[in-house]
Amino acid sequence: MTEILREALCGSDDPGASTRHTDAPAEIREKYGIQPGDTFRLVDLEGIMVLTPMAPMAPELAREIERLREDAGLSIEELLDGLREQRERYYQERNAADQSE
Repeated sequence: MTEILREALCGSDDPGASTRHTDAPAEIREKYGIQPGDTFRLVDLEGIMVLTPMAPMAPELAREIERLREDAGLSIEELLDGLREQRERYYQERNAADQSE
């Protein structure tokens, strides 16, 4: 099994590549419910390699923003209006700082 995993984890030799696409053995995928497109972080613990699933952050962040919006009693329109106002303030402050330099 170790040799199979070693072969599966060997990806591109390009040191600049930030991601690698690998295939895990079917028995491992089935055992842990790994689906195509799932992403993992590989951690080297002094010779022991550990794969940990990386949960996408966007859905979690969207749920948190929605919870905060509801807790504040804001409609989506009010939230977006506030975002536009904040973005305009940020733009004006940034331009003022750039012009003073």
